[in-house]
Amino acid sequence: SRGYASFIITFNGYDDIPDSVFDIMDLRKYVQGLFSRVPHLFFYMANMPEVRDNLLLCICDFEKIGKNHGLSYEALLEMPLEDPDS
Repeated sequence: SRGYASFIITFNGYDDIPDSVFDIMDLRKYVQGLFSRVPHLFFYMANMPEVRDNLLLCICDFEKIGKNHGLSYEALLEMPLEDPDS
């Protein structure tokens, strides 16, 4: 379909900040604004899983519970989540 997987987004000027994209409030607000204007933005996003994951984390509420204890980004993504209702 027209435009599918044709869009790439990057953020410049934050290389000196050790935080992840989704930890930087200005970027979270920007990405949330993009999705409020274009709710189907993921349809247009190029197949770049790390970029997609970071954008998804920008629009989600999350609670940071501690450091990653040296785990890689991939290992953190594969960790099972606990059900808060159990």
